[in-house]
Amino acid sequence: MIMRESKTIYRGITEIIRGITKLQDIKLHLIGEQHIPESGGAVLAINHTGYLDFIFGGFLPRTKGRVVHYLTKASIFQKPIIGSLMQIMGHIPVDRIDGSSSFDKAVAKAKAGDLVGIFPEGTISRSFEIRSLRTGAVRIAHEAGVPVIVQIIFGSQRIWTKGHKRNMGRSHIPIMVKACPPFYPTGDVEADNAQLHQIMSDALAEVWQQYQEECGDFPAGAYWVPARLGGGAPSLEEMEQRDQAVEEERHRVRRLSEDLTRLRSKVEEATRAIFAETAEQKSRLAASSQMTWLKENLDAVLSETSRGLHEGKGRVTASVQQLRAEIASMYASLAHTSREIYEGSALEEALVNVGAYSRLIVSSLPHRVKTEFSALPSALICDVEHTLCPTGEPVPQRTVAALTDIAERGTTLIFTSEQAPREDVRTLFPQSWYIAHNGALITHADNTDNAEVIGISAAHIEQVTALLEENKLLVSWSGVDGMILSGKVELDPVQHKDIVTKLAEMLCVTPYAKGVIVGAQGVDKASALSQVMTMAARQKQPCVAEDAVLFAGTQSDLVLMSQVGTCVALYGSAPSVVQRASSLTSARDDEGVANIVELILKNNQDTA
Repeated sequence: MIMRESKTIYRGITEIIRGITKLQDIKLHLIGEQHIPESGGAVLAINHTGYLDFIFGGFLPRTKGRVVHYLTKASIFQKPIIGSLMQIMGHIPVDRIDGSSSFDKAVAKAKAGDLVGIFPEGTISRSFEIRSLRTGAVRIAHEAGVPVIVQIIFGSQRIWTKGHKRNMGRSHIPIMVKACPPFYPTGDVEADNAQLHQIMSDALAEVWQQYQEECGDFPAGAYWVPARLGGGAPSLEEMEQRDQAVEEERHRVRRLSEDLTRLRSKVEEATRAIFAETAEQKSRLAASSQMTWLKENLDAVLSETSRGLHEGKGRVTASVQQLRAEIASMYASLAHTSREIYEGSALEEALVNVGAYSRLIVSSLPHRVKTEFSALPSALICDVEHTLCPTGEPVPQRTVAALTDIAERGTTLIFTSEQAPREDVRTLFPQSWYIAHNGALITHADNTDNAEVIGISAAHIEQVTALLEENKLLVSWSGVDGMILSGKVELDPVQHKDIVTKLAEMLCVTPYAKGVIVGAQGVDKASALSQVMTMAARQKQPCVAEDAVLFAGTQSDLVLMSQVGTCVALYGSAPSVVQRASSLTSARDDEGVANIVELILKNNQDTA
């Protein structure tokens, strides 16, 4: 039931609470009353050290007959009685995973002339110092065109704070509340937030001094005294590390919720494709293993997504239940229509998208990442154009940094390509190996003179050219120093099955996105990788296939997948690549390689 906001009731509640604090003999020291406006909107940015800060933060505005509308954790609004009171007092519910709605409500209240209270630290600072700030306070104030007024509270942690017993009796505890002069954010969020942090830190230092002058020196080792002042509270640095882990988990849950919503949309698209009229049922039936793969991935999402969650578990659980219903509807539609799935059809594409996105979600779950990447790999293998960056574009700086870092930790970098080697990549990673022309050229980045080259004989070139011309097909030859190393033939491998068979009698044939790549007999990425492993061992570079990680992005990588210990496909790769990979990462344009390498480095920080 939604309760109507009432400032009259709110003021009455405030007076009752003030009476209770008097009965407790809490000694209130209010400083800076002149900085609280008698009318007009403002954002009160308050430090957070105890559970009752929202009470003490309202006492200075009370002297001007005003009330404060706080941004408050949304779960409190779900509690009986308390939730109704929160609505009556006009407080604003905040979803810690997605706070966009609360931002808009806070701006509206500030524009309407209300005082909006916010704890920019986001949670109780157990160091009792000013921790890193979120940007909501300065963004709300700038959007609403109102000032930010800092309020510093000290002493409330002695009554009730995180990790310590409550002291709610007649305690005689002094509480100091100080308001600072207002400042107007400029719109430069980073600079504004830095200024807010400085104001709060300086004001807190002043309050510490005033508190001791009026209430006596801080007792050594007391839990409520900051560590830098000789107290027993944890240090700011220690708590920042803990809080960072919480923030990272919230960010992960936010991303996970978004991913589950996208997956539901893909399941809905697949369900619509089941009923769509189609004239595509002329090609081969898709393999039955494809549905098995799809089911395995969807089952994994449903069973594993909520594992280990603390923050936002209810939100994710609800999303999973909605997804479960959509999946059941898709399966029922397939059974009801007895629709057959043909290769290349819109239905097959939709189902592959569902399976691939499911695998992407599951692959990013922390317990999967920890299991898959528990140790630094001996080698990383990447196709340059299909996993790092398109032809003609530079390798993204984040990817360069991640690959450089892991190489410095002892991992051998091996780059592959269906094309000629790129000089910019060899320059960026001087200790790497390069397999180019689909395996026909092997070189070490800093020793190009010692290259292994295997070309195609002139006789075979002549025979292949004649065969393709006879069938009105073209081949694009490529090589080095006048030697032909490989050729790309654009064709449909199914429609031109006989031609592919004849090509395979003369040359090594490898599938790629638009047809096949031909090279000398026995020459492909797999044969070249075996040679690189041997050559690297001679140079005392640790390079063991079973400990290597392959980033697969093209069909020419299929021959490598059985050679390495771990295969990670990039989202959007060919279905044959995605379905054979042990895990998925995001697409090339979303720096999927960097995402995984950074996770590997994080999981193995102690080996640095």
